[in-house]
Amino acid sequence: MAIVFVMEIVLIRHGQPEWLKNNQYNLDPGLTEKGTRQAFLSSSIFTKGEVDKTWVSPLLRA
Repeated sequence: MAIVFVMEIVLIRHGQPEWLKNNQYNLDPGLTEKGTRQAFLSSSIFTKGEVDKTWVSPLLRA
């Protein structure tokens, strides 16, 4: 009898970052309005309880 484990890894890039704010370059930008919508849409493909583990970057745009 063989035991088979299946693992699926999903990588999602952050939404559109706000690199420039008040004409200054930001090293750790948050998201633009569009980026926030993109992030919401990316997360909406998962149903509650479907994901076992989540790893997230500490950067604001993630």
